[in-house]
Amino acid sequence: MSRIAYVDGRYVAHRRASIHVEDRGFQFADGVYEVIAVIRGRRFDEPRHLDRLERSLGEIDMPMPMTRSALGCVMDSLSMILLTIPVFFPIIAGLDFGLGPEETAIWFGILALIVVEVGLITPPVGMNVFVINALADGVPMAETFKGVTPFLVSDVVRIALLVAFPGIALWLPRVLS
Repeated sequence: MSRIAYVDGRYVAHRRASIHVEDRGFQFADGVYEVIAVIRGRRFDEPRHLDRLERSLGEIDMPMPMTRSALGCVMDSLSMILLTIPVFFPIIAGLDFGLGPEETAIWFGILALIVVEVGLITPPVGMNVFVINALADGVPMAETFKGVTPFLVSDVVRIALLVAFPGIALWLPRVLS
């Protein structure tokens, strides 16, 4: 697999990654470095590392460079939820979707879970796609991503419907209550 780098808000081939000579980080050594150990294929103490990463970025006034879906390219579901829900839920709770507070919480929970799972099949490095590709011996990664594309498109449509019509997600909870 070829190496990639995240430079100036975009992913580029590692060999093409470069910064301008006037870059503040280059001139003043502003930067953040965080490493998460992987032991037996699992990230070790990931939430603590990500908390420290976020604090470090805040110290140099740098926002987290990834959205929830982009996080799915490199993180597992639970880590994404634990990292992002405390940030996004208060914002969502303060907006008016024509729902009560409990219904808004249920709707947002369903939507957040779907968005997280979509992130796990989103190119360029959706973790679930790598698992599928490892099981399909001899199939090129590009073919695996092509095979996932219809599911990705249907998930984006599903998210759009849930945002436009929150009642869809709440039909069953309303019936059961």
